[in-house]
Amino acid sequence: MVKKKFILIFLGWLITLGFVGCMATNAPVSGFIYNESKGPVAATGPTIYAKVGKANCYVVSLLPILGIVKNFPPIPSIGWGKCTVQEANADGAISKVSIVDSESMEIFGIYGRYTLVVYGE
Repeated sequence: MVKKKFILIFLGWLITLGFVGCMATNAPVSGFIYNESKGPVAATGPTIYAKVGKANCYVVSLLPILGIVKNFPPIPSIGWGKCTVQEANADGAISKVSIVDSESMEIFGIYGRYTLVVYGE
């Protein structure tokens, strides 16, 4: 009886984790095992550009390991990096921004990377 209860709890946890994920990387879609997506953020001028700059942010979360559902405070995670347009401009030596895109990657809701990509002159 105890074994059956444990299996049901584990399956419920696994299904819940699959539907909600445990870490958001600002992606237009999400995946349980692996997610990599790209999307637009803004366009401020003509789509002609000569330079590209990137700024990265990273996050490592312990939520899937602990079995806690997304947005449950406190969130045991560690994040680092600067994902600002200014950082991306500095990376690509851009003075006039034309397009801003984003890229995100997530693995099992434990590790994630968000990249801000700036195109301009």
